[in-house]
Amino acid sequence: MKAHISANALATHLASESEPHVRAAIAWALGRTGGEHAGAALTRALSDSDRGCVAAAAKSLGTLSVSTSAQALLD
Repeated sequence: MKAHISANALATHLASESEPHVRAAIAWALGRTGGEHAGAALTRALSDSDRGCVAAAAKSLGTLSVSTSAQALLD
């Protein structure tokens, strides 16, 4: 349950954070936290304007065991 709550908080923060390096760090953390909310947030981060954030999101998606992760990386 704790990881689920953390993933929700991180996903919310990722969507509202203005600093690219902080978004990249959040994407990294979501990859370690996991969960469905993490996968959805990281998939959205693949279209971020910052390449560092996109790279962190892609790497993190690759570590998740979420069925949508593979498809998001292929798209």
